[in-house]
Amino acid sequence: MFIFIDESGLTDVNTEQRFLVVAFALMRNRAFADELVFGIKDKCKEIGKPIKRKEIKYRALDLQQKEIAVKMINSKYHNFYVCFIDLEKSHKSMITGKY
Repeated sequence: MFIFIDESGLTDVNTEQRFLVVAFALMRNRAFADELVFGIKDKCKEIGKPIKRKEIKYRALDLQQKEIAVKMINSKYHNFYVCFIDLEKSHKSMITGKY
């Protein structure tokens, strides 16, 4: 099994941000993950909008690339999860990263 985890937000105790968002995807294996990434890149290249970076960063894609990525992911993959962590109620050691 291959697990991809990413976060969005700041973990600073002094931030005014209320939530930390953690997303993760469970995939059968690394080959499946690579197939998905290369599939997205190939489709974007076909329409003349190649993704030049090794890693696909959704925020860095243009509108057409985002549409291709979402369609490809939705057609092949459904095991993704998102967790919202309330920073005001969570244990402070978790937020500071000391433990």
